Amino acid sequence: MRAKDIMSKNVIYATLNETIYDVSKKLYENKITGLPILDDKGKIVGIISQSDIVKLLEKYKEEDLRNL
Repeated sequence: MRAKDIMSKNVIYATLNETIYDVSKKLYENKITGLPILDDKGKIVGIISQSDIVKLLEKYKEEDLRNL
């Protein structure tokens, strides 16, 4: 068996210009814990996870969160 046999074919992703709020919403609504991040050409340039977002939130005060 190969990865292609069990991989998801309709991948949910985010782009470099999406806000952290929008990425968080995608994670929550789709009940997933991570998203590949694509550049303008559709190339994967990274991955963002729920734990990445939690780490970011720990650095900000409540009033600063509205700007993310």
